Order: sequence, then C-alpha cells, then structure tokens
Amino acid sequence: MDDSYKPRLNLSHNPVVVKEALVYQTTSQAALAANRLLLEILGLNSQQLTEYLEEKILENPFVELTYPQIPTSPSSQSASKAPGSHQLGLQALYRPQQSLASYLFEQIMLYRQTDIRDVMVKLVDYLDQRGYLPYDYQELAKKLQLPTWTVLDAMTLFKQLEPAGIGAYDLQECLMLQTEQDELSPSIAYYLLEAYFVELVNHDYDYIQAQTGFDEEQIQACVNYYHTLAAQPASLFDNQMSERPLADLVLSNQDDQLLMSVNHAIMPKITFNDSYYQEMLNQDDPELKVYCGQHREAYQALAQALTLRQELLAYVTYQIIWEQAIYLQGDCSTKQPLSARKIARQLQIPESLVNLAVQNKALSIEGLVVPLTDFFNATHQVGRSHLSALHIKQLVLKLISDYPEWTDQQIAQELEAKKIIISERMVGNFRQMLDD
Repeated sequence: MDDSYKPRLNLSHNPVVVKEALVYQTTSQAALAANRLLLEILGLNSQQLTEYLEEKILENPFVELTYPQIPTSPSSQSASKAPGSHQLGLQALYRPQQSLASYLFEQIMLYRQTDIRDVMVKLVDYLDQRGYLPYDYQELAKKLQLPTWTVLDAMTLFKQLEPAGIGAYDLQECLMLQTEQDELSPSIAYYLLEAYFVELVNHDYDYIQAQTGFDEEQIQACVNYYHTLAAQPASLFDNQMSERPLADLVLSNQDDQLLMSVNHAIMPKITFNDSYYQEMLNQDDPELKVYCGQHREAYQALAQALTLRQELLAYVTYQIIWEQAIYLQGDCSTKQPLSARKIARQLQIPESLVNLAVQNKALSIEGLVVPLTDFFNATHQVGRSHLSALHIKQLVLKLISDYPEWTDQQIAQELEAKKIIISERMVGNFRQMLDD
C-alpha cells in the first residue's frame, strides 16, 4: 500500500512504550499485576467495563468511580489522506456484526474446491459455543459418513483458520494451536503445553523445572504468555453489543484527512482520593499503613491497565484504518482482505491481544457505528476455485429471494447439486441478514 494512505500514529502514549508494557517476559510484579488486569478488561465494552470497575473497587475505600457521560464531540487526532479521493458511500458501511460461521466460511472458500474443502464447510456446524470441535476424526467421519483420512485432512486445515485456536479438541489443544501460530511465543511455550499441561494447570512449576532443567524465569515467561491467549476462540464474535452500541472511537473524513479520536466520554474513570489516603496514613497504626499501601498499589495497577487498554485499542484501530484506508476514504467500494493475524504481525504483538482489543468495540464513521470485527474479512478475496465467498453469498440470497418458501436445507441441496457446498447454518445466517 502507498505510504500516503498510512494514518500517522499520533497517540498520547508512544506505541513502542505500549508494546514494551505488554511484554510477557517482564519480572516486575507491578507490571504483571497491571497486565493481568488488562487481560480481564481488554475485551469488555464500556458498559461491561463500568460494571467490572464497580465490583473491583468495592473494597477499596480510596478509589472513586466517575460514570460515563453522554458522548460528546471528542478531540480529533489526524491521519493523512491521499488527494483526489471521493466521498465515502457511508450506507454501504453498516451491517450487523458478522458471525463466526460467516468469517470461517470466507476463509474456507479461499481453498481450491476439493472433497477436503467441502468437509471443512461441514465442520462449522459441529463447533460448540467455545469454538471447539470436541470430537476425534473417527467420530466425525462416522457422523459425516465420510472416509477418515478425508476428515482428518479437513480438520488439520480447519485448525489453521482464524481466530487462532478454532476447531481445537479441548483447552490444551486450543492453547497449543495459538502458540504454534504465534511467531512471538516463547521458544519453549509449545513444548510445555504439550508435555506438562496438567502441571501447568496445577501450578506445579517446581516439578516442571526439575524435569526439564528450564529456569524459573523461562517457565514464568511462558505462564505469563499463556495468560494472553484466548480460552474460547469463538468469543471474538460473541454479539454482546446493545441494539444501540456506543462507539469507542470516532472516524471522520474532513479536508482530505481521516480524523480519528478516542471517545473518552463513554469511558468510566477512576481517581484516587489522596487526601483521605494521607489522613489514614498519618494514623499511628502499622497495620493500617500496610492496608493503605496495598490498596494504593491495587489502584495503580488498575489505573495502568485502563491506560494500556485505551492505548492498545487506539493502536490496533490505527493499524486497521491504515490497512482499510483506501476503502474508508472512498477510493474503493469494498473492504480489503484483512485478518487479526496480519494486524498482530504488523504490530508485533500476540494475535490474542488484537482479538481482545476489537472484541465488543465499535468505530463511528460519520454517525454510523461499525463493529471493529467487521473490518476482518476475506469476503472479496477470490480463492483458488475462482469463486469468492461473496459470490456464493449472492447466489444464496438470490435463491432465498426467488424461492422464499424453500428451507435452508433445500437451498443447501440446490447449491450442492451445482458443486457448491454450504452448510444449512450458513444459509440461515445469510437469511438472517436479509431479515435484518
């Protein structure tokens, strides 16, 4: 992409500092406390974050919570815009948050049409609510009445799709898949998951150290890393937004520039009551001094986590805007193919952090609120069969329109007769889009 389309990173917090603050190799207990809190709050929207903070500060008498206000016009940050672009067709931007099934289907359609790809499509219907495939290949082969080797190959490819960890048999494999696909994972992280998962779950790090010869710092770095991974890959597409979601960030197109800002107005804030803290600290009571110090440290960790959450969200969103700048400026009618994995590689942070940063978050584009996950797609990318997911979607929608009395099963069977395999679940998803 031409660098002229790249938004300038004009954050209040240096992106390098944000990145360094998130490294899981840190040995600072304060940094670890803040990072662990960050992982708890990063995937929350503003309403969920407010409820979280209410619970978190309940037993801390020195922390006060300021509730979100009605959104106002926030101060803008600048991003360069190439000259000569036309006004964006805003109505084309908005659609309900895409589903996990549709996102997987888009990726599967990039493969050449084979029996294995057809099985991959069918596997979507066997995912549980976590995004796991809790069956071995023999069980699925029996359910699908297909050769075991075909199903095994399909499952192997399926587990390489995004979000990372999708299609795992259990939690252990889910974490192993994410670690295997993450170029930034510690060198021994995969091995420990594979050989010492039970010990990791039981926090038996001394045993691992005695058996492997790895030092405490190496093992702790892996443990810290595991905390960044998603236990349920399907959670990225959990639709937890309200019917009228608030935008976490605002993007406008003015005077040959894309202007982006963080919508501070919808965010809850915490402050420390320093005068009350000093009053308590001045009491001649050693236990009270310890009590005060512990609560001040808890506040500091939470405040740092909130700052990192805001900066990481802005950091990831800027990268998304960079990748989708041609579309956002109106120079292209369709979004560019984009994945969380690509964003993670560009920013050199774990993919799971990118997924958490965009989960339940939205971007306002001149008044229209768009879920950030909708910018991750492979819809317009043509696969090796020269048929994109968009083309198949159009075929399905036409059949639904032409034959409204047909069931999802009938439409799937009609397409299968044309050598196009699509699950009934996907047909249902497309039908729901028409209803919306």
